[in-house]
Amino acid sequence: MYYPYTVPIPSAQGVLVRKKKDDKKDLTRYVDYTYERRYDKNKKYSVPRKTVIGKVDPEDETRMYPNPSFFTYFPDSEAREENDENDIPENLRSSCLNAGAFLVMRRIIREYHLDTFVGNILGDNAAFVLDLAMYCIITENNAAQYFPDYEYNHPLLSKNMKIRNDEDVCRLLSSITHDDCAAFLNDWNDRVNKEQRIYLAYDSTNKHCQAGEIIIAEFGHPKDGVEKSIINYTVGYDCNNRKPLFYEDYFGSVPDIAELQYMVDKCVGYGYRKLSFILDRGYFSKANLHYLKSKGYAWIIMMKGKQELVRTLIREVADTFEKKRNYAIKRYRANGITVKRKLFPNDDYEVYMHVIYKADKYSAEREQLENSIEGMEKILKKHIGKQFNPSKEIEKYFDLYFHTKTGVLVTYAEKENAVDEEMKYCGYFVIVTLEEMTAKEALTLYKGRDAQEKLFRGDKSFTSGSAYRTHSQESAESKIFIEFLAMIIRNRIYTSLKDEEEERETNLNYMNVTAAVKQLEHIQMIRERGSQYHLDSACTKTQKTIPSAFDLKERDIRDYIKELNKNIPEVADLKAVR
Repeated sequence: MYYPYTVPIPSAQGVLVRKKKDDKKDLTRYVDYTYERRYDKNKKYSVPRKTVIGKVDPEDETRMYPNPSFFTYFPDSEAREENDENDIPENLRSSCLNAGAFLVMRRIIREYHLDTFVGNILGDNAAFVLDLAMYCIITENNAAQYFPDYEYNHPLLSKNMKIRNDEDVCRLLSSITHDDCAAFLNDWNDRVNKEQRIYLAYDSTNKHCQAGEIIIAEFGHPKDGVEKSIINYTVGYDCNNRKPLFYEDYFGSVPDIAELQYMVDKCVGYGYRKLSFILDRGYFSKANLHYLKSKGYAWIIMMKGKQELVRTLIREVADTFEKKRNYAIKRYRANGITVKRKLFPNDDYEVYMHVIYKADKYSAEREQLENSIEGMEKILKKHIGKQFNPSKEIEKYFDLYFHTKTGVLVTYAEKENAVDEEMKYCGYFVIVTLEEMTAKEALTLYKGRDAQEKLFRGDKSFTSGSAYRTHSQESAESKIFIEFLAMIIRNRIYTSLKDEEEERETNLNYMNVTAAVKQLEHIQMIRERGSQYHLDSACTKTQKTIPSAFDLKERDIRDYIKELNKNIPEVADLKAVR
């Protein structure tokens, strides 16, 4: 919330003018104030704590539009004499509100009863939390300091559409406890029918976090290779009902494979009895698979391609199914065959191993192999006549000849038999299932993980969830909780758009979440002086198609706008001109 008048930019120590990050189109400059510094024992230097106190006036760079935080830290400002910061003018909220995306998300929130679940735990703060979740999706940002800008031109779920500032956001994040988050997950999972077979896609990601006060932020194994402290984060996704069920945050140094058994115990605690875990190859270990079976849970997992058991299977079945139509898995342009045998020598049970072959995968992997060999050959050419310590990979594919006295590399020759042998395995992969099923069923179920992959990609790319901008353990946990709510809502948008596209049997370039939200943002409600909000103009064909995926029609949008007018104090008593 920024007041509609300007004040001089303070010259006090700790005041800094900066541009908005990650947005080259937005030229707005913000004024930060460092109000405190805390010494970090681990980093051995002081960590600043900042807040935004205003926006620079583009017409006068010596002045700024203040927000409530400005008066908190500069109470003696002359602005108090000229203006009353508590006197909120009528035009504090924009006369043009972007309502389309808000209305779609509000429908999802009510469909999933998220307002009830969160309300039972957080009371009056529930609407504020859900507003923040929608803010993450619509703006693709999770930074608290920009939330007032979002409030200015969007409807809100909060009572009377109360506009908050970034300090209100910080106080909210500090007020949500670990028990609150756990209570929501318990209620959310209680709604799931435990009697049905649930195929649970389970995977993990990590998020950067450099704040020294966050206990679980540690140096680990970041997936993007950037050496920073991270928080690990896992999500269980219900492939049947197509929605996230639970999440877990844990120490950044703990490897994913070691955390699985603890998540299994959590599933037992939620009361799940008929679970089949769908796991990627990173979770493949004897201990994990045996532990799942001991708890009565099945699994579907891809084996690591270079394991000898995988290669033995491929050699056994090669040339028996790849070109035969009765082994075809048409949907994925693949062929598959199933073999039953023990996974580990000492097992007392057999599993089903599904060998899958894809021609396009063969082409891609062969090209990758050729490029790899070419790269090794370039390295060898550079080292002819020099001392050289070859890697195991180079020794696998090349015969190397060194001078007997000097030890320098004289020449080399490609091991054609080794390359031919490696090419035999291109295009193949193996999926293992505990339950009996066909190769087609196994591949189809494993591909159900795609929705979860998009879930993580959306969380990191489209809700700015790749990093946490917070300074305390409580605030970090609260942000994870809010982003999980955003993940639930965004996933529902994704699945609804895909269903609508399949029903129409056509590919539309705006039927993805990012494009759809941008289109919905163009559905605006405006008001002139002395009037209530009304729909700005008739909806375009695109703006009708997208809401139809959520059973929303233009008439419904008009009705919602009438309802929204009743919740905005400064316009509720005005007579509508239309």
